[in-house]
Amino acid sequence: MSIIQWPAISRQPRQKRPENIISYNGFTHGLNTQVPSFQILQTEMSECVNFKLNKGGQLESRRPIVAYTTSPTTSNASVKFFAKVPVGGNNRELLVDSNYLLYYLNSSKVPVNVATLEGDATIVAYNGAGVILDGSYIKQYEDGNITGASKANPCVITCVAHPFINGQRVKITGVAGMTQLNGNIYTVANETDDTFQLSGTDSSAYTTYTSGGIVSSVSLAYDDGTGASGYQFDNRAGTDDTALALGNGTNTRIAYKFTSQTLDTGYLIPPTKITVKLSKQGDGYTGTDNVPITVKIRAVSGDTALITKTLVATAGAVSKTAVEYGAVLTSDDITTHMASATAYYATVEYNNGDGSNYIKVHCTTVASGGVGYYYDGSYNADTTKDPIMSVKPGRPPKGAFGTIHEKRLFIAGDPDNPGYMWYGNLTCLDWSTPDGGGYVGAVDDSRNNYEVGAIRDLFNQLYVIGKETQPYLCILSGASPNDYILSPAFQEVWTTHKTAVNTTNDLWIAGGKGVNSIRGVEQYGDIRTFAESDPVYDRIQDYFSTSTAIAGYYARDGQYWLYMPSYYRILIVNTKGSVPDPLSTNNEMRYPWVEYELYRHVLRSSTYKWTKSGNGTNEYHVELAAGGDPSIATQPDFITMGKAKLVEGAVGSLSNHEWDYGDNDTLGYSTVYVRDDSGDPDTTEVDIRSILGPTCFAWFDDVFYIGGSDGYIYYIDETGYLELSTHQILPRIKTIYNSIPFGYVNLSGLHILGSSLGGSSLTVEIYRNDYQANVGASYTFNFAYYDTLTVNEATMTVSDAWFAIDAGSNPTFRRINLNARSFLISVQDVQLVGHPVYLNALHVRYRQLQI
Repeated sequence: MSIIQWPAISRQPRQKRPENIISYNGFTHGLNTQVPSFQILQTEMSECVNFKLNKGGQLESRRPIVAYTTSPTTSNASVKFFAKVPVGGNNRELLVDSNYLLYYLNSSKVPVNVATLEGDATIVAYNGAGVILDGSYIKQYEDGNITGASKANPCVITCVAHPFINGQRVKITGVAGMTQLNGNIYTVANETDDTFQLSGTDSSAYTTYTSGGIVSSVSLAYDDGTGASGYQFDNRAGTDDTALALGNGTNTRIAYKFTSQTLDTGYLIPPTKITVKLSKQGDGYTGTDNVPITVKIRAVSGDTALITKTLVATAGAVSKTAVEYGAVLTSDDITTHMASATAYYATVEYNNGDGSNYIKVHCTTVASGGVGYYYDGSYNADTTKDPIMSVKPGRPPKGAFGTIHEKRLFIAGDPDNPGYMWYGNLTCLDWSTPDGGGYVGAVDDSRNNYEVGAIRDLFNQLYVIGKETQPYLCILSGASPNDYILSPAFQEVWTTHKTAVNTTNDLWIAGGKGVNSIRGVEQYGDIRTFAESDPVYDRIQDYFSTSTAIAGYYARDGQYWLYMPSYYRILIVNTKGSVPDPLSTNNEMRYPWVEYELYRHVLRSSTYKWTKSGNGTNEYHVELAAGGDPSIATQPDFITMGKAKLVEGAVGSLSNHEWDYGDNDTLGYSTVYVRDDSGDPDTTEVDIRSILGPTCFAWFDDVFYIGGSDGYIYYIDETGYLELSTHQILPRIKTIYNSIPFGYVNLSGLHILGSSLGGSSLTVEIYRNDYQANVGASYTFNFAYYDTLTVNEATMTVSDAWFAIDAGSNPTFRRINLNARSFLISVQDVQLVGHPVYLNALHVRYRQLQI
């Protein structure tokens, strides 16, 4: 049989398709969570945690936080306000906690409680005092350094150039030696420029004073202006149509009976001036006309005198025609200050006349209910007469926030007058003198129509911004207080005083509709169709609350920080790093966003161990590695496991991947419980962390401070790399989810461009084919340390310094072989080694596969 053999078929190798590169050349447009990762730009990130965009446009790992205070507030109450305030000749670091306690920080950075306020407070430094705005009557904080305390009766305190007056209540803290003085409230008496007595305090048997101590006072910033609110009572304009006789041989005192104004509990107000209208009757003062006429304020209960002052040096000098006489009261005239809602007599006293020669105290006739009294051994009411008298000062306005503008103090947040902005007469003790102190209404003169949400000074302009219920933006105009007016510039702008922040050359504000800058509002108008926060608007829409959101400005990086307590991350926008918006048709700029997580504890480490609970299913509680209380003093804000936030549940009935705080095993202390059906966290080695929730921000002395929900104050450590000096900060990003049109590609190469002075290690993960949770492949890369690294720059801990020495053994590119129709690149597990890590770009090489 014959065989037919076909000609050999020449085998030609299939021609490879050309390779292409997808480049992520920087991430200049920052985070975008508003749309799915498939829809963002190549220069955006679908996740960016603990990286910042620096001034060079690079991704740079953030700096860590470390503790600033060495002890927490009382009961670990969260820190709601912190500031450095010049007080007299001292710079005090003052803070307020969530229980409204006011503290200063001593030299050891321990909070020392000095007072209890009426509510959440802000403090404005003004004229050598701290003006306290706690939602009630305006107050001021003053203090001085103690340099001596005598063993005497009464005790004499030496405090050079102190600000206190007689009758003022003060608190002493921090004294060494004579520690019996600490923590007590005293009344100042017989003060001199550099000393004062502690009224009624016998320190003869106390231990000897050795050093230190601060004496402090929180008092009302009363209104001593000439307007109506500057008085306890004022009948100076009353009709002069009758009189009461004083010193007529019977009456030795004439009094105006009044009840002092209601003040915040525990506060007093010092009398500053008393006036009375007098004339004399007769000329027979020979031998007696050298007797003075005095004024006093006496308590109705007990008749004790609060003040005593000579009104007229000699009775003979009193005019025969009615004249208003006034006595300005100084510290030497005062024994005690007026208490809240207390009955007093304002008295004029003289007892050297007779029935023909006496002093007339002029009065106004009233039909009934008169407050005039004469004293002839006892007080007798004359209900048809009101003496023409006055007593100053009055109580101040109320306020919750304020600012300084053109050397004048402006205050808003008055719950009784929410539409008013108060201003002082170049002092915090005059709120009513015409063309000096007073108020201006926002938009109109109603105290209620247009509530004030925030006031901020920027470029010598004062911005007044409304609330969500009535949005507006006004700019104060007028050359003097008489001309002040707040006319609306825009109508759809609102914010809160806790989220309106001056960023040096702009004002950034946050509200439920997003975050904007005043410059942007003025440039584009208030009805514009975008906000600076549009890329992260979903976060704001879900978590923003006007009552809890806070913001701060980290000036070193030009960052506006926005924290919403129901969300476990902080939104960060680079206010100085605007970039062209590629989607804009009007050459508009946009500001890139990132997110930070702050870590309080790493609960899966050599410090701790996890023990299975005797209750619940697969529930474990954390304790020290050697057993016992792990000292987690307060309930964490959030718990993360494997970088994912856990849901808070109820201990004893937790579902898988839920957590709670408590004691469900009769431990004798509260701790963190988690449920993990995959097993003991120590065995699975899953990363478990507690998140620190900021409760306030502050910037001074070129340092950014963060008040914590655990009662501590933290700051950003510009030279460190470990959170709280102990744990890594886990910077990480995710890119766009790239989709391949019409088929698959083979991913054949991966190149990461980055560096770190101290070296680093990181993992690059590739998600593919639309999967969001399952990693398709992961690759580890090492950044070698710079060969210029000096010994002084080698600040890393030994346990972190495991990177390769030879840069040649650390290629930052790798061949890979992965087929995909779509893919997302994630950079995870970035190990910091003494210095920040910089990411410049990612490159992925690919080849199209045949369809």
